[in-house]
Amino acid sequence: MRFLSIIVFIMCAATTTAQELPKTIDLRVDNGSLLTLIERIANQANMGIFADDGLQSRLTQKVSMYVQDAPWRDVEKLLQDEYGLGLQVEGDLIRLRDADLAYSERCELRIYEIRHLLTGKTDYPGPSTNLPEPGGTGSQIIPEIEDADPVVLDDIFELIMTIVEPETWDRQGVSLEEISSGQMAVIHVPEVHEKIVATLERIEHIASRRVEAAVYRMKFAEAPSKMTLSPDEWNQLKEKPLQLHGNILLRDGQRNHHSSGILRELLTDHDVSEGSFDPIMSVVRDGFSIDVTPQITVAGVLTTARISGGFSGEQKRVPMESDGKNLAELSLQKRQYGKSNDTRLIPFNGAACYHLGDDVLIIHVSVSE
Repeated sequence: MRFLSIIVFIMCAATTTAQELPKTIDLRVDNGSLLTLIERIANQANMGIFADDGLQSRLTQKVSMYVQDAPWRDVEKLLQDEYGLGLQVEGDLIRLRDADLAYSERCELRIYEIRHLLTGKTDYPGPSTNLPEPGGTGSQIIPEIEDADPVVLDDIFELIMTIVEPETWDRQGVSLEEISSGQMAVIHVPEVHEKIVATLERIEHIASRRVEAAVYRMKFAEAPSKMTLSPDEWNQLKEKPLQLHGNILLRDGQRNHHSSGILRELLTDHDVSEGSFDPIMSVVRDGFSIDVTPQITVAGVLTTARISGGFSGEQKRVPMESDGKNLAELSLQKRQYGKSNDTRLIPFNGAACYHLGDDVLIIHVSVSE
């Protein structure tokens, strides 16, 4: 009997054209059967009704309802959530189906490659130039690389199930599973798959953002006195002579560093032993080390900068004599050192100024979307 009814339905649907659904429906029934309510819905849509087997008990239950101008989508959701019925428009007929069965038949399997979203942020801290302390740690030229914890696949699952049609994940036929490292298998209806793709694209967009920190140096007398510069103030400052020391490319929240300088070997002392001249050499470094950690916010880039630098000033050469003989010239230099550790909110495409003695380091930050 069911086979015959399906054949009749297919023949009728083939000879009719699809009706345009009304935008709103009036739901009016007073202690009538659910079938009566559905018949009135079909009459307003100028369509017939066709019900699958096994729905008779649901259609005979009593309901009372009075709703005016209900959107068609809300009517479908009401019948689905409250009575487990799915309205499926086929030609000029409304087919009544078990909502879960109809939903599961529309589900399809798709595989998503998301291993690139599970990569942690590896921090590369810069050299530490702290002075030695009793029982403490002094300078550390090559700090250990710090590997951040990678994103857990379950966190991606939870995020998707929370923001993408959260009420549908318990329905019949729907599933979300890990099939291999970094691959996600989802069985769901096509419109939900589209939302999953949009969500993953948004996550990828956020994860792929990069912060470029360009480091400049200029003389204190020419530098602005402000600690942070707006984009307009930075554009004006660029017209002045700036010395670019380097660029640091970072992920949002990643720690990285840049070091730039020159090592100079100087004759700073000597020793004469048994008439033999023994020079004493020293090595000094002109330059700086900067360690940066950016956090992208709504208002700009919250930047934690750890800066240390040493620069040579004027140089004086002192002759060293022994028994009236000029043995060598000692190099005496004026040295200046500076250090800065702080956190500042730098406007997008703006800059921050860090004063180190007679010099100023300027960090300009920009974000690539």
